[in-house]
Amino acid sequence: MTAAVDTAAIRQSVDLLSLVSTSTHVRRVASTRGGEYAGPCPFCGGEDRFRVQPERGQWYCRNCSPDERWQDAIAYVMRRDSVAFREACERLDGGAAPAVATALRIVPSLREAVEADEPSAQWREKAEAFVTRCEEALWAPAGEWARHYLRGHRGLTPATIRAWRLGWRLDPSGYTTGITIPWYLDGEVWNVKTRRLNPKAETWAQAEAVGTPKYLSVKGGHPVLFGAHTLQGHRIAVATEGEFDCLLAWQEAGALMGAVTVGGCSGGVKPRALPHLLSLARVLVAYDNDPEGQKGAERLASLSGRMRVVRVPDGKDISEFFDGGGSVLDWLVEEAGRHWPEPFVPAASQEPIDSEWKEAA
Repeated sequence: MTAAVDTAAIRQSVDLLSLVSTSTHVRRVASTRGGEYAGPCPFCGGEDRFRVQPERGQWYCRNCSPDERWQDAIAYVMRRDSVAFREACERLDGGAAPAVATALRIVPSLREAVEADEPSAQWREKAEAFVTRCEEALWAPAGEWARHYLRGHRGLTPATIRAWRLGWRLDPSGYTTGITIPWYLDGEVWNVKTRRLNPKAETWAQAEAVGTPKYLSVKGGHPVLFGAHTLQGHRIAVATEGEFDCLLAWQEAGALMGAVTVGGCSGGVKPRALPHLLSLARVLVAYDNDPEGQKGAERLASLSGRMRVVRVPDGKDISEFFDGGGSVLDWLVEEAGRHWPEPFVPAASQEPIDSEWKEAA
């Protein structure tokens, strides 16, 4: 017979403020009911919708809490770690909850780090104008070669190209000629990269062989999390090594999961990206199948027990796998089913994705 769980004792012993601080940064905003704290919701994002009342041992989110009901520490761990009620109680028992391995590691100075690492308003204005000019150039007659490159070599549809606002930068000297890739976060441009190309080359491989660096970034930008907007409404995502793999993963499987990249196998996760990643129960880390790529994948996966390293069945990366006739959708569905804590059964119809994932809580 299963032993009874003393939930009252567990709730009384847990320091709720310390518990939530492993996942988000909250600040005191009121003195009512023993003190109330507010900050970004670790589950759905947003800047100021999450509320905590430590003295009462309760929390809620104005956006994603059921009927805006206050909930306790047990419900918090159930949702954060995608576990059942009893396991959440076991993790909390003894006050060990803040040390649960599945929590992403957040530096104490999260707010200061976020505020210091942000483009200026003047930079954003110029960058937005630059993105628009390059986007217009891509769809103009002069951008025909670039459109063929994106469609014929990268496998991206016109809808994907437009949705992500890719552009064409033509430099008379040739050095900065290439595809422009804007990074947006919370509706604002944070970074713009250019994948350098040689449109005079005879083959796609020769066009890409431009030497080092392959990518250029507009000075003053800050790469945080490419594809952050695709996480909304999802409990699982795929993290790729580069932007083109991310675009292809979203194009093929975006109805089932989000798709993001931090931009390269050597890049770390910026503090500003954490509130977006914390809303996920699983992240499939699909970096390149080479030594550097796998080292980067393991480094990223070490941030959280929620992350799982996966590899494409054939080829170096997602793009090569797709170019060789592989189904990115089928592969990601298979990997999701393997690493998701509940049975993963995608719907046969094209209905909204939320019904295809079981809520852990």
